[in-house]
Amino acid sequence: MLILLKEMCLWEKMKNNIFIKRILILVFIAVILFLFLLLFPNDKKTIQINDISVQVGIADTQEKRIQGLSLKESLGKRQGMLFVFDGEDLHEIWMKNMNFAIDILWIDEGLRIVDIKQDAKPESYPEIFRPKTQSMYIIEVNAGFVKDNNITIGDMVIF
Repeated sequence: MLILLKEMCLWEKMKNNIFIKRILILVFIAVILFLFLLLFPNDKKTIQINDISVQVGIADTQEKRIQGLSLKESLGKRQGMLFVFDGEDLHEIWMKNMNFAIDILWIDEGLRIVDIKQDAKPESYPEIFRPKTQSMYIIEVNAGFVKDNNITIGDMVIF
């Protein structure tokens, strides 16, 4: 009987150790996941232009705005980049280190398109594209997007 009780105690200790190990593994996985999300945030967002969904990367720092789409090989059909500025101004765009043509949409604080440049080509560099009206945001999408989707000045953007 004493041996049976010792075996049962040993079994309970082993079960407790297994349970503790599982808890520690789960905590470790949770910490790794948290650190991954902290170090590699998802800077993608889906916006709407005239009920057309576009997945955009977010350029909301000076460094990200300078980099923009430069050196990217291409964009998917409904992909782009959203440039977020601290305030309205005549924000300019150039095609430095670009590998494909784009359409550029300038958006004001009220999320209305205030100017459009269609088919800006990489070989246009060092030309600088300026809006006629102040904007707070710029969206860059593949060339042809504006024409294919009947986007016009005055259209609203949702994000």
